[in-house]
Amino acid sequence: MHTAPLRIGNVSGATGDSAHAMRRMARDGKVDVIVGDWLSEMNIAWNAITKSQDPELGYEVGFLAQLEESLDDIMERKIKVVTNAGALNTPALTWRVQQLCRERGLGDIIIASVVGDDMSAIVTDPSQRAELRMPHLDHPEKLLDDWDVEPYCGVAYIGAWGIVEALKANAQIVICGRITDASPVIGAAAWWYGWKRTYFDALAGALVAGHLIECGPYITGANFPGFKNFLPSLIDLAFPIAEIAPDGSCTITKPEQHGGHVTKHNTIAQLLYELQRELYLNPDVVGDLRNIQVKEEGKDRVHITGATGRPPPPTTKAMVAARGGYQAETVFYINGLDVEEKAQIIRQQLNHMLSGHNFSKLSIELYGTPAINPPSQQAGTVSLRIFTQARNINDISADKFKSPIYAL
Repeated sequence: MHTAPLRIGNVSGATGDSAHAMRRMARDGKVDVIVGDWLSEMNIAWNAITKSQDPELGYEVGFLAQLEESLDDIMERKIKVVTNAGALNTPALTWRVQQLCRERGLGDIIIASVVGDDMSAIVTDPSQRAELRMPHLDHPEKLLDDWDVEPYCGVAYIGAWGIVEALKANAQIVICGRITDASPVIGAAAWWYGWKRTYFDALAGALVAGHLIECGPYITGANFPGFKNFLPSLIDLAFPIAEIAPDGSCTITKPEQHGGHVTKHNTIAQLLYELQRELYLNPDVVGDLRNIQVKEEGKDRVHITGATGRPPPPTTKAMVAARGGYQAETVFYINGLDVEEKAQIIRQQLNHMLSGHNFSKLSIELYGTPAINPPSQQAGTVSLRIFTQARNINDISADKFKSPIYAL
């Protein structure tokens, strides 16, 4: 248990979106813990395919590259690292990290795994799947067994207490799979301050802190409608830092050497990002956000208080992916006058050429609006995107659709 405020630096908003963020945070952030979100629903599916092709893969290799260049700084500064980059092969990534540490002469460093999220064996087994009776999040009347495709992989979004136990066991690096985006922050704070599972107000505060920094530079200006106020200095954006107090309240800041801005307004913008209502559900706590206060303390320092917590729900979110088939797309560029009419010509030709198709999706959409009296051909050009999907590759192959349309 610690008494000094905990500083947690984020180094990835998704898929390791900056090649050197971890090294920069380790050197400049003065942080106790580094966290990062490497997963999205999309790359969970990618990693499932990769693992099926090579059982030693299925994790986010970009994390390993960042750790490799940062490891000496992390060890020198005694920084803990918590990541969800294990994806669908947490044990394999853990082994690779252990191997890296041995190569650097750090064989006594404890590397921990948090598992239990991978549901692939359950969702791909019809008997187990039927027994589980998983309802759709938005359409509860529909169960997973009602899906008209065969599940390929599945993960449950698990909470923070595996991370807490790993850190209590003196792990330096904690490798997780599909924990929730805020779980690394919640787990680090609960370990740092010795919180119990029933400290719901403090856990709710850490949930808010995790939510605020989970998307990386979003909160330093990258996803803010008032971005014009930051121009032209909106370059080389910093990844954020959350300073978490013993009661769960937090201050959001950034390394002063790095670009971007932390203000009350872009903090509020990130707070509202992806929220659907005032109660924020998480496997460890339900955060009640109705009384949150956001206050600027100084340059690039915003203080957040007022979150309260309730016991967690009895369920958690899960994601299931399936092979949807195949897709193809092409783009036509339409220039000059009568753009809508020209697009209609192409639509008519496509509808004639593709009549009787067996696509699961066909989309023909015009993108953009041509300028009036454009100063150049480029300014007067819009695009027509044709996008198709099919369950069977034979239904979408180029050989099946030969037509003068391609000569336009």
